[in-house]
Amino acid sequence: MYIVINMIEKIKMFGKSLKESIIIYFKEVKSKLVYFKNNYKDIFKSVKENFSKREYQKKYVTILVLLVCINLLVINLLMTFAYYSDDDSIPIIQAAVGDFSTGDYTLLVYIEEANNSGKGTGEYRLTYGIPSEGYTYKRYECKNASTLTYDNVNKTTSATITKPEVCSIYFDLNGTLDLSVKVMLEETKGSNKYVVTNDIPTTGYTYSHYECANGGTVTYNSSTHKFTLSSDKKEYCTAYFKKDN
Repeated sequence: MYIVINMIEKIKMFGKSLKESIIIYFKEVKSKLVYFKNNYKDIFKSVKENFSKREYQKKYVTILVLLVCINLLVINLLMTFAYYSDDDSIPIIQAAVGDFSTGDYTLLVYIEEANNSGKGTGEYRLTYGIPSEGYTYKRYECKNASTLTYDNVNKTTSATITKPEVCSIYFDLNGTLDLSVKVMLEETKGSNKYVVTNDIPTTGYTYSHYECANGGTVTYNSSTHKFTLSSDKKEYCTAYFKKDN
């Protein structure tokens, strides 16, 4: 019974740090195990002599239940401590993708939409990857006020976070983009209603047709899932895919 009471007292020692309390607890457990090893014959003899008495049966069952509960609590505390003990900053380097996620960090990349004349509309859409040309970095936003740095030479970003974070980075059209293809997917089969997508679909859709603002030509290769755009001037095209089912 002394072991159980002492263990409960140790768990209550949260006036100290969690780490120190756990260390002290295991030192006590070790000393009690040594005591048990050296005196287990006498302990079992006492249990055997008294277990037939009803009051002792209740006592030992209560002790057993307490021991199980206490050990489960300690295991849970250890796992919690291991998960939350590291509060150092996490450097995020070369996050050059549209939806880049490392569990606690997500980077979303947005580019400005173009009208039929190739000029920016002031509206943005999510894209895959930081654009290498045709766009100029504008700004970023982080929900938890982290700092994001953009490297215009290498087209990469870096951020240091101390808590879970979602950042968005925005790019404006700069008038140097000569050719562009926007991909649209049918919402439901036969609806003829389309939504913009960030990726060329590989399954579930069939290429339908294209539209170009300045008379350009678009060719789609269904084997490689790539477009070829031909034009003798700046061109902005939209490719449409029909939903299969």
